[in-house]
Amino acid sequence: MNLQIAISCDDICPKPGYRLIGEPAEKWFRELNDEFGAKFTCFIPANYHGTNLLSENKEWIQELNSISWIECAGHGFFHQCQDPTQFGEMEFFEMNSFKKIDDRMFRIFDEWLKCDVEITGWRNPGWMNSEMFNVWFNNNIFASSDNTHSVGQFRNKTLKYMALHYEHNRGMKWNCKTFFGHDGIHQTEIGIHNVSEDGETGMVMFQSHIAGNHNDNVWNQKNFDQLKLSLEHLVQTQNCEFKLLKECI
Repeated sequence: MNLQIAISCDDICPKPGYRLIGEPAEKWFRELNDEFGAKFTCFIPANYHGTNLLSENKEWIQELNSISWIECAGHGFFHQCQDPTQFGEMEFFEMNSFKKIDDRMFRIFDEWLKCDVEITGWRNPGWMNSEMFNVWFNNNIFASSDNTHSVGQFRNKTLKYMALHYEHNRGMKWNCKTFFGHDGIHQTEIGIHNVSEDGETGMVMFQSHIAGNHNDNVWNQKNFDQLKLSLEHLVQTQNCEFKLLKECI
């Protein structure tokens, strides 16, 4: 089987410790790119925790976007909830009206537009979303041209795919390309996901977080060393090609 290897990183934002550029993780990303040709899809909130607006950090995101082996993708607006005790950081699991989703999504696209950077794909903040958000997305972002319910300001936006978790998605259907997978960079057991209909191509989809203390799947020296071992094994035993998620559509 041919393997596409996709490495993604959540919560990259202008906040110190999370910005990638100038941080230890940048050295690790570059080392893996130099040695293996590794590429990285970065899922970026538009205003992480309400204090990191992209439009106030244009030079940062434009520099990140200029690196050919990095892809910038959407990851919500605040990546935070009004009621974190109940919903944690699952921003779009908390919302209970189409109007609220409309307003929040408009703010997201507006931030990226101000930076002149295209959002290529999407991962839900906190990985979960409500059924209402699923309906909204299918009717507004991924609507067909004859869908009269679609809101004009959102139709034909640049999103090409959803990156999801099997269990968290809870069987929802999306009118776009979907990628499932959640192997952490720290794991020693790796699964093959998104197998093609002919069975000839599969994907090893490493997912990570740039920083934080909510789990162990973050970029540090120990996890970098483990990921490097995993990649060495894969390229020695399989026919591998490193891809950005947008290149796997």
